[in-house]
Amino acid sequence: MSTSRFVKFALIVRHDDNQREFAYTSGAEKAFGRAAVLGWTVVSITEDWSTVFGVSSAPPR
Repeated sequence: MSTSRFVKFALIVRHDDNQREFAYTSGAEKAFGRAAVLGWTVVSITEDWSTVFGVSSAPPR
């Protein structure tokens, strides 16, 4: 843990949904382990996101 007096927020996105997005969690085990030790927030695309790529209201460029 840091000894800084400032509030911090750390987030790791677990790219684990190969149906809606590329799944590439292989090799990230160390980062997820550190996140658990340091109290970082880990979000799963599979479990935590209802929409990955929504319909865009802007026309493509």
